[in-house]
Amino acid sequence: MTSDNQIGNRFKLVRNYYRLTAKDVAEKLYLSQSSISNFENGIRNPSARTIKTFCETFGVNESWLKTGEGEMFAEQGNSEADAIAREYGLGASGAALIRAFAELMSMPDKEMQEQAFRSVYQTFQSSVHQLDENPEAMSVEVEPEAFQEAQEPGNQVSK
Repeated sequence: MTSDNQIGNRFKLVRNYYRLTAKDVAEKLYLSQSSISNFENGIRNPSARTIKTFCETFGVNESWLKTGEGEMFAEQGNSEADAIAREYGLGASGAALIRAFAELMSMPDKEMQEQAFRSVYQTFQSSVHQLDENPEAMSVEVEPEAFQEAQEPGNQVSK
């Protein structure tokens, strides 16, 4: 057991801020519930990779998590998209997708909407490609059928 459980206490503060259970956090980080409990109770320290993923997923300032110094949350945008992404633990890529979708829906011209949709879809495809290369980077659960359907050749989204 570690003598200094400050990181574990800060893990728990963030979890409670988002009103999540240890199981919820574990699922978002692709860890076991017991790993989260071990961190929070000072039995084990999270790895550098786990700390990085935790901070990216929940928008936490890594320096604050490690030392307790500075602000709890990393400097983030103050848009509604950023707030929604933080609320659901989607990270920066989730906020970017929300912003792109909001822009799409606000366009008056149908052709412009289609062009914007293609841009959003390309962002989605890029995210899928990144996940293929690094599956552990995924911070939210998505039905496998959605990826399979989106990747089928010639698949078009209905209007």
